[in-house]
Amino acid sequence: MLSLKPKQINILTVKTFILLITLYLGKTVHGLRINKLEVPSSVPNGTSIVLYCDYDLEGLGLYSVKWYKNYVEFFRYIPSEDEKVATFKLDGAYVDIDASNATHVALARTDLNSEGSYACEVSTDQMYTTIRAERQMKIYVLSDEKITIEGKESEYDVNRDINLTCISGPTKPAARLVWYINDRRAEAHQMVIQPVFNTSNGLFVTRLGLVFHADRRFFIRGLLKLQCTAGVILTFQFESSEFPLGDGSRSKPHKQLHGAEVKVEKETPIITKKDNHKYRVGDTLYLNCTSQSKVAHLMWFINEDKANASQLKSFTGRKTGSPPILGLILNIEQQHFQLPEFKVRCVATIHERIVDYYSEEIQIRTENQESWEAKSSYDPTFANYAKKVTESGLIMWTQLVAVILYSCNVYTYS
Repeated sequence: MLSLKPKQINILTVKTFILLITLYLGKTVHGLRINKLEVPSSVPNGTSIVLYCDYDLEGLGLYSVKWYKNYVEFFRYIPSEDEKVATFKLDGAYVDIDASNATHVALARTDLNSEGSYACEVSTDQMYTTIRAERQMKIYVLSDEKITIEGKESEYDVNRDINLTCISGPTKPAARLVWYINDRRAEAHQMVIQPVFNTSNGLFVTRLGLVFHADRRFFIRGLLKLQCTAGVILTFQFESSEFPLGDGSRSKPHKQLHGAEVKVEKETPIITKKDNHKYRVGDTLYLNCTSQSKVAHLMWFINEDKANASQLKSFTGRKTGSPPILGLILNIEQQHFQLPEFKVRCVATIHERIVDYYSEEIQIRTENQESWEAKSSYDPTFANYAKKVTESGLIMWTQLVAVILYSCNVYTYS
């Protein structure tokens, strides 16, 4: 029989206690998770929406669910309190309390202040473990006004200079205008970008000029067709940072915020590097950035400066539809160690087209369109060819009839 001394028993008791605590905490950290966070990415101004946070406590007790907009709390649900639901006044977060609960938050309406980053934060009542997930939401406004085209003239001749300006109605974000000439997109040098006008209610009016010399080749049967279209495109940006001269830790898909583990958005770029050691002057830093979004446009920044082309490595020849990858090659210099903070950032930009909501067209006709059409439709070369074909066709038919008649006569006499 094994006998233990009091000192050995104390050591085993302490180790066993530490092991049990570790297992308990491990169960708590890995048990709590957010399965899904539903925040609409784009919302028409003025509409009502519902935010949804699907979480799994894995048998643990719920302490609280909190909602934030741009890191400011506006909704709280604590089941242990008499008043389970509490709201906090915040511009843009207009909560419908009767329609909100532990998993859903209803916003009765939205306005331009509703745009921002929304976060759901869930905490358990055991060790107050907390996890958080975030999503961006954009508010857009389409104009009730049609596109207007300035500079139109009642009549044009061939070899005239065209100088027009297309003007959108007020929108948010600023509308993107495009000119088309005879159903083909105008060349970049033909379109003149003009300053965007900001309205008093936070909207934008966009102007785009069209300047070119309309010679004979632009007129088809005496007609030149010009069209301006307006569309609204939302832009989302996600970024990750790396501190190469710090402890050498890798960029992680999760981060810490005020003690809460944050589950970042799936479009957030992931930074990986070739090695994980501390760098010295003369070393070369190799980083790769990728995003789960196949349509993301990646950019590298060194502190606040955009990396130049010589520092970038693009991975070409990959399968169509594969997630983008952009490499950064950076030589570590003495000046990097002298900065208060040295970091590199990878930014993923994603564009979401909302609608091509308006189109305006004008048709320019020459003064003598009828004679132009007659001239354009008549081709003397083709006419001569047709005459020859007709004459040869008559000769052929005459010869064929003669052969048939001759055959009939031969059959009759035989």
